[in-house]
Amino acid sequence: MEEVVAECRRILKPNGSAVFVLQPNAERMGKMRLWLWRFVVWAGENWNLVEDAYWWNPSAIPSRGAKREFGLMRPSVKWCVWLGEPNCYRNQDGVLWTPSDALATKRREDMVRRISPSGGTYRNSTMTAAADEAGRNDPVQFDSDFSHQPIQRFRTSSCCDSV
Repeated sequence: MEEVVAECRRILKPNGSAVFVLQPNAERMGKMRLWLWRFVVWAGENWNLVEDAYWWNPSAIPSRGAKREFGLMRPSVKWCVWLGEPNCYRNQDGVLWTPSDALATKRREDMVRRISPSGGTYRNSTMTAAADEAGRNDPVQFDSDFSHQPIQRFRTSSCCDSV
């Protein structure tokens, strides 16, 4: 991975950045390999960790460890790390989704005060006001029940395609 990061950094413009989607894996069932965390620390120290997020893939195929007899989770969450200079180029329009008409209608109707499992109250409309104001769906606020980053499927060519 260090060679891939170095090559991406070499070909990027000075204010360029890259997002790496990392899949944790196990040495054996119940014992994770630690390369992922070592890599993020290395990348943060040697380049800069702009931000991190978690991508939830709801259609991930369960692994053997996800069987009830083993009790491990499905490998559907991937760590996304954004590397670049602190002043790197940012373009939210490149990753934000436009909400469907059905979702936009639901948001407008969602003005009722709700009670969370912890007993606190909230209005979904308050939490999504920023996305409505911008006329698009902020992925972080896509679903208030999850703290994961949904990413739309797209294909681009880059130095990292073969990784």
